[in-house]
Amino acid sequence: MIEVKKKLFPVSIIVVGIGAIAISIFNRNKLKNLEDEVKSTRDDVKSILCYQEQKNAFIESELEEIRSEVASCYEHFEAFSKEKEDGR
Repeated sequence: MIEVKKKLFPVSIIVVGIGAIAISIFNRNKLKNLEDEVKSTRDDVKSILCYQEQKNAFIESELEEIRSEVASCYEHFEAFSKEKEDGR
């Protein structure tokens, strides 16, 4: 019985060591996959932000044109009101 325990102990140590190495390799692979996913997501976010910046610039220019047009309309209304007051 003691002889079996003496043989079983080194075998169990070896099995546990192999298991620890296998788990380490598995975790390393999972970590690499996660890093790849994070990089891909980061690239997607950068792309979306770049697109949004372009869209914001376009909308801002459109708004500026509308503001200019509204200001022009107000100027015409003021000129029309002034002419109306002057009796024209």
